[in-house]
Amino acid sequence: MKPRVVLITKRFPLGEYLQRRLSEAGFLVGTVFEHRSRVATLRRIAKRQGWGHAVDVLAYTLYERLFRGGEARSAVASRLGSLAHVANLPEYDFVNANTPEARQCIAALRPDVIVVHATGLLRPETFELAPVAINLHCGILPQYRGHDTVFWALAKGDYDHLGSTLHRIDAGADTGAVLRLCPIRREEKDTDITIWIRSFVAGVDGLLEILSDSVPPGKSSEGKRYPHWEHRGLLDYFKYRRTL
Repeated sequence: MKPRVVLITKRFPLGEYLQRRLSEAGFLVGTVFEHRSRVATLRRIAKRQGWGHAVDVLAYTLYERLFRGGEARSAVASRLGSLAHVANLPEYDFVNANTPEARQCIAALRPDVIVVHATGLLRPETFELAPVAINLHCGILPQYRGHDTVFWALAKGDYDHLGSTLHRIDAGADTGAVLRLCPIRREEKDTDITIWIRSFVAGVDGLLEILSDSVPPGKSSEGKRYPHWEHRGLLDYFKYRRTL
């Protein structure tokens, strides 16, 4: 019997692609879309790294929207294809998937597995609503925890750590037992955007294989403690471009 999967993600092309693939494979029973405030995200960045970096992150977001939007749309179209809406399955929208209302909707779907991508940290009372909770993390763990980790591997010239990781969710940030590494190779015409999307697709393919074969126990990444990478800013992006 196929596991019943509830997806927690946000409404953007990658989340919708993952939703479609899970539905087509017959795993998906419902989706929770999270809509966390960008202002709240900037405040969290400022608390960790100061308002200077928070403003720089916002500057990159605006720069990407104004000057790289076409590149992103082209990469999405070529790698993800048509993003047809998933019909006849429950969908819920919440500012935060940790709210009592969101947990009530997840519990009602009786999931065997919760799959997460691109959300905020889930609390134990949320991810423990299923026997297994899996995060699709763009970046190779444990070396690249946190945000924009495919970009940071590129910026360091660390081409041996490009791809995605599927790991169990625990109370930490990208610290759960690794289920599968999904590495990719950098190609000549790749940009940070195309590598990010290819890393994501490799992770989706790996996730479907895991769900089809039954979820393995996972391998702990205890040992050396690697840093938690922060969101890239506009200065970080320009510095990366100068190194190419």
